[in-house]
Amino acid sequence: MKTYVRLALLVFFLASGSLVFGQEDYYLPQIADGQGQGLVIKTTFVFFNPSQDSAGIELSLTDDNGDPRQLTIPDLGTDSTFAFSLGPGETRFLQSSAEGPLLVGAARVAASRAVGVSAVFTILNGSGGFLTEAGVGSAVAMQKFVIPVDTTGSFNTGLALMNVAQADSPVTFRLRNESGGAGPETSRTLPASAHQALFVTELFQQLGPFRGTLEVESLRPLAAVVLRQNLATFTSTTLPVIGSNSQQLEFQLPHVANGVYQGGSVRTTFVFFNLSAATAQIDADLTGENGSPFPVSILGGAQNSSTFRVNLAPGASAFLQTNGSGTLASGGARVTSTVPVGVASIFTLYDTTGTFQTEAGVGNSTVLSSFTIPVDTRAAFDTGVALFNPGPIASRVTVRLLDKEGIRIGLQELTLPAAGQQALLVRNAFQGASLQGSLSITATAPLSALTLRLNAAPLSYTTLPRTAQAFAGIVPRPPLLAKKLAGVAVDSPVTLEAILDAGYRLRGAVRGDVGTLVAVSAQAQGGDAFPAVVDSLTRRYSVAVPPGVYSIQVCYRPALSAFQGAPTLIFDHSAAVTVQADSTVDIEIPKTELYQVSGTIGGLGSGTSSALVRFTGTDGKSGGEAFVSQENTFSANLPSGSYVASTVITLFGDYGTNHLAVYDLGTVTISGSNPQLNLALPANFAILLGRVQIGGMALIPNGSFIAVIDTAAPLRGTSTSLPNGWTSSLAVGPLGDYRGQLPRDHGFEVQANVKLADSGYLSFPIPARQVTLSANLQQNFSLSASPTMIAVSGVVRHAEGGVVNNVVVTAFSEKLTGVDQAGASVTGKTNSLGEFTLSVPAGS
Repeated sequence: MKTYVRLALLVFFLASGSLVFGQEDYYLPQIADGQGQGLVIKTTFVFFNPSQDSAGIELSLTDDNGDPRQLTIPDLGTDSTFAFSLGPGETRFLQSSAEGPLLVGAARVAASRAVGVSAVFTILNGSGGFLTEAGVGSAVAMQKFVIPVDTTGSFNTGLALMNVAQADSPVTFRLRNESGGAGPETSRTLPASAHQALFVTELFQQLGPFRGTLEVESLRPLAAVVLRQNLATFTSTTLPVIGSNSQQLEFQLPHVANGVYQGGSVRTTFVFFNLSAATAQIDADLTGENGSPFPVSILGGAQNSSTFRVNLAPGASAFLQTNGSGTLASGGARVTSTVPVGVASIFTLYDTTGTFQTEAGVGNSTVLSSFTIPVDTRAAFDTGVALFNPGPIASRVTVRLLDKEGIRIGLQELTLPAAGQQALLVRNAFQGASLQGSLSITATAPLSALTLRLNAAPLSYTTLPRTAQAFAGIVPRPPLLAKKLAGVAVDSPVTLEAILDAGYRLRGAVRGDVGTLVAVSAQAQGGDAFPAVVDSLTRRYSVAVPPGVYSIQVCYRPALSAFQGAPTLIFDHSAAVTVQADSTVDIEIPKTELYQVSGTIGGLGSGTSSALVRFTGTDGKSGGEAFVSQENTFSANLPSGSYVASTVITLFGDYGTNHLAVYDLGTVTISGSNPQLNLALPANFAILLGRVQIGGMALIPNGSFIAVIDTAAPLRGTSTSLPNGWTSSLAVGPLGDYRGQLPRDHGFEVQANVKLADSGYLSFPIPARQVTLSANLQQNFSLSASPTMIAVSGVVRHAEGGVVNNVVVTAFSEKLTGVDQAGASVTGKTNSLGEFTLSVPAGS
């Protein structure tokens, strides 16, 4: 037998087939977008997926009243709800456009698995120049919580609340001063799903300069975010919201900085507040980069000491700032308390004259052995990470930089000694990398960590949250071309070695009016077509091609639910693509006007399990399908054009499930309107039946079928991705019997396909038998002997000698010696060692 073995690289996009939203809920209690008072405010939503599985995301926006709030996000459009997905390791920064007047509100995020969710508020001047920004993580909804408050000097404290319940909630606000003494109290009602943002000085208009805490108590759960704002510079920094019932006694602050540098000085403010009814004894222990003591001086407190103690009465708080003297140094802090407390820190930058520049808040960071942080190093931005090892043993740390698609760009390894701390900037650590993506970090001993997003000019710092779990990243390897080994004789076990040649990677995203990406193909000028691997959820494609000039064709469904009868359309990318290196070509799909075709289909019998109406465009560029309801009605959406309407009926036959295609029930032309189309099955059907027999095979394997193709269909025999309305499948029973009803007086190509033990089929006759069904017709299919199965094994390597896994290997033949007019196709895949084994029919 002359067998052809085709080897094609299979790139896995680990995408879930369907998304179940609501497994994880996240709340962003404050969003802002628009223009007002000479300022422009935008919100950037930051999503990152730390896992090896795709995640479905639904972002819902509401206004102050809890009603849907329209927002324009250029990458997603204009809506109040956006649905998209994140591939493994993928990161997305989605910024609002700020096109209208300034409006605020809140956001709720539902995800199919745990992901990172945060937002960045960016303030620009009227000309679009950057002023400052603040980052916030998702909030946990609570009924009772405490926040630190500072309204001294140029500072004020802002609070944003989101009622996550579907019922109104009365809310009580109670101030306590630094000594713990009860201050003024007020109450408000927050309607169901509503949002409210206000300064503490708006709650208590006679407050004046104040430091202490605000206790918030609500009948229903609220999501909250706290912003400490410097009104002179617009600078905002987030501070933690601590549940009143917290029992936490140990804390880690991964970044403490103090001292003078060329551009000014840095100070750290420690914020402690007592949640308990008993006195709190709080001890702070500061260590530097090598784990040794890190002495600082506290204004009005401990001097040149790496440890200090604070005693707080019930409800009391303390704001303790270092003096900023000495050479700039940094480290981490471990804080312990005898009773539950809240802990945070703020590191503040001053210029050489002592004038405030910017600051960033640091909350407690629980230790983790693997975690992910978002990265943005484009334009004037950079991303820093501070890593702190509060444990007693050294930690070996691996830091991987991933691009926005989860592809690994670089890797750094370091060792943190016990109690040691190290801060790094992504640009410095990864050779000036300019990208959006993430840092995937793993450690042998758990670490505390801080993410710092900074803008160089004007100087701005803000912190962002991290998320547990770390995706190792997709390790790029040379794109490998499919190879065909012809003339392989399989009369006895055969061992092969295949070397795949390197090509160039052609990849990109398909954007625009795309709901589902079905297929992408690159066609060379010589006629060879290279099908791409596509991720239908993230709408990306990737294909290995040799150098040359290519046209790209995209098959897609517009952004409609499949149950709404979404069409399948083919789009030809207008520009020829010259590939002489790895290339990225993003494709924008224009909006296509769709029209609704609806009607009825008559003649369906009671035995019908389900039915589809399928449309095939006469231009071969569009098609669609619609489910037929129990009332025999259907509705599909299609663009303008001429179509042939067919139906595919699923029936439970005598020998299994039959899928019966009735091609060309009628035609419809769509031209700027919604046509009505009533169809009916043909009045006359005939029965096609028979038996499949193979010598030496007592039972026909389950999964075998008779393929019946209507010869009137012009697209038969092509590799089109349009819905197929011309191919029927008749199940073959274990004794070889089959039976099905098909439209009379149609011509068909008929072929038996018998399931082989491996992933493959034995097909006969070749070529397919031609029949016309003018009456009931019996067609038997037989082979005198069952072919002997022989092993074909081997290994697949790339040109440098390394093995290649996840390669699809297909052996096929159109002629088996000793078995007339029969062929076979068997498919397998290489394992982690690049090895494969197939069991194929033998022959000469």
